Amino acid sequence: MAASWFVRGNGKVYGPIDSSKLKQLVADGKIDQTTEVAQQQNGPWSPAGRVKGLFVQPPIPAAPAPPPPAVKTPAAAVPAATAPALPTPPAATPIARKRGGYVDSNLLPNEQVVYRGHLHWFYFLRPLLWFAFAFFLFRTGATMNASERDAGIGAIVLGVLVVLVGILSAIGHVITYKTSEFAVTNRRVIMKQGFIRRKTMELMLGKVDSLAVDQGIFGRLFGFGTVRVTVATEKQNFSFLANPLEFRRQVQTHTPT
Repeated sequence: MAASWFVRGNGKVYGPIDSSKLKQLVADGKIDQTTEVAQQQNGPWSPAGRVKGLFVQPPIPAAPAPPPPAVKTPAAAVPAATAPALPTPPAATPIARKRGGYVDSNLLPNEQVVYRGHLHWFYFLRPLLWFAFAFFLFRTGATMNASERDAGIGAIVLGVLVVLVGILSAIGHVITYKTSEFAVTNRRVIMKQGFIRRKTMELMLGKVDSLAVDQGIFGRLFGFGTVRVTVATEKQNFSFLANPLEFRRQVQTHTPT
């Protein structure tokens, strides 16, 4: 055993200590087998349990040597296995949004539109009838003979007035058609019809008492109808809605049970 030793613990180095003093520290329990000792103040340091004759117990075995580093094979030498391509699930088709529309500007946080409805083209029947009546007046006035000239002129003048009424009616119907929105979200039913004379209804799906659909003969033939929404004692009717049965089905599908 060397004549002098240095002990390192708690971040400090103690020594030099002779062999007898070192054994006394071991006997007093102040040095255990894991305490680092060295014959030089600057090391090399090793556990005290490896010092021969210092402990009765067998010394702590030396740590096994680390395995040699694995030889890296060039990437080109071992081709990487190609995993089979998994089928990509079909992406959900988003509901088209009308930028700046009433529905989109009033959506709640985490609320998404699942179905959109619109007015049916049959909504333009009234202005079409005005134009048809004007055409009848023009044709009647143009086919009258000379003896009925005054009546013919009157029919043509009346036809011009009817055309003006038809134009005004068509403008109003186009504005209403463009500004009406019907939507079912994952939380609410949102319905708005008209621009100047606007009729709106926004209801949580669970608050709808009943949603009825009325379709006459032409409605069943051409696919439109009137949706009647009842909430408590309040009722709202929205006419000329295209595919009203599908609208009702969407409301029933997304209504929480």
